[in-house]
Amino acid sequence: EVLTRLEADAVYIIGGLVDHNKHKGLTHERATRAGVRTARLPIDEHLQMHQRRVLAVNHVFEILLHFGNCNDWTEAFMRAIPQRRGAHTRTESAHSPTESSTEEKRGPSVSDAPAA
Repeated sequence: EVLTRLEADAVYIIGGLVDHNKHKGLTHERATRAGVRTARLPIDEHLQMHQRRVLAVNHVFEILLHFGNCNDWTEAFMRAIPQRRGAHTRTESAHSPTESSTEEKRGPSVSDAPAA
């Protein structure tokens, strides 16, 4: 599932465990097992990134914060993701296409659960 909007009455949990070997997918697995709805940020729909798309927890938080203020994913991504990550908007990257690996197609997960 892709996160398209933020709901005011939802609680958002940012999966912060990154281990590409032993614990890969652990946060998502635990959320699914607990019945918590999960979603990924719509990075593929708005950006082309030349590096892996694993983001630091603080960057995911900033993206959600910016999106909550501007309601524009592209603007939120561009404001929060550091320039060194090589992120370009889809319209900018249309002029310089690059191949993306299977690993790049997976985005960071953001889990949300309704507030109690």
